[in-house]
Amino acid sequence: MSENNQRDSFLYSLNHATADEIAPINPETQEKKKAARIKDIIRYIVMGICICIFAVSAFYVGKTLYGYKQASDFYNNMYADLGDGGSALADSALLSELGSFGSINKPKGEDSHTYNQLYERMKSRILTFRETNEDVYGWIIIPGTENIDYPIMQSSDNDYYLNRTYTRDHLPAGSIFADFRCDKDINGNYNFIVYGHNMQNGLMFSELIKFLDEDFFNKNQYVYVYTDKGIYTYRIFSVYKTDYKYKYIETGFPSTEEFLKWAQEMQSNSKFKREGISFETNRVITLSTCTNALWSDRYCVQAVLVDAYNEP
Repeated sequence: MSENNQRDSFLYSLNHATADEIAPINPETQEKKKAARIKDIIRYIVMGICICIFAVSAFYVGKTLYGYKQASDFYNNMYADLGDGGSALADSALLSELGSFGSINKPKGEDSHTYNQLYERMKSRILTFRETNEDVYGWIIIPGTENIDYPIMQSSDNDYYLNRTYTRDHLPAGSIFADFRCDKDINGNYNFIVYGHNMQNGLMFSELIKFLDEDFFNKNQYVYVYTDKGIYTYRIFSVYKTDYKYKYIETGFPSTEEFLKWAQEMQSNSKFKREGISFETNRVITLSTCTNALWSDRYCVQAVLVDAYNEP
């Protein structure tokens, strides 16, 4: 290369050189740039994590909402397909108006007519469902609630119907189901235990939490269980928050005395008191649902059997 060309090349490089290339390297400046790059990397990582969290949260929220819609559609269609007038909540409210007979016997006169009509309607419903699934135990209705009007299922464990309907189809809302330890004959249970999810859209057993309100507790007293053998009326005496390990789901009692001791303890747990409660029938129903807080926590509503209307 000629001397002139070398000079021109040097001048060109000098004219187009950056400040960093001309100036001596400053260690402090270099450290600042390095720190800025690290901050950018951290910012991008945090942003990526936030986007992932948002995406996962959106997915689960969407999945939950879709599950609620599925449950709502399924049970609304169930009532529509019954062909017996839909929900029996309004009809069962008539029993609440009749009140308790105070002993285990059959009503008479006009009251008997009301019981007969309700029994025949619910018996037909239960037997129809049982043609599809032999696990149908009976039906539960709680007047005063808007939605607790469901078939009761029972399997060989307490997991099967957590996420399955009475048609055995998978559904996050699951079914209302009896503890697998309970006797197939409702009369054979000192403590008849029934479970259901606490759904945020008001379905299944979510309305049990209404009994934590004193006014609601005072105005609504009864739980009705229908089987193909009769109507069983329970009077609510206790509502409280507990733990799934607590003995509120005890099924075996070595003696009547032990049962009475247990029942009185359950009564003492209640947030509110109900006057005139007697355990002389030796039969209680326990309704249990999650709190949606700690996974181990439960809300419990318990009622004592006050009337049994057996098949005429």
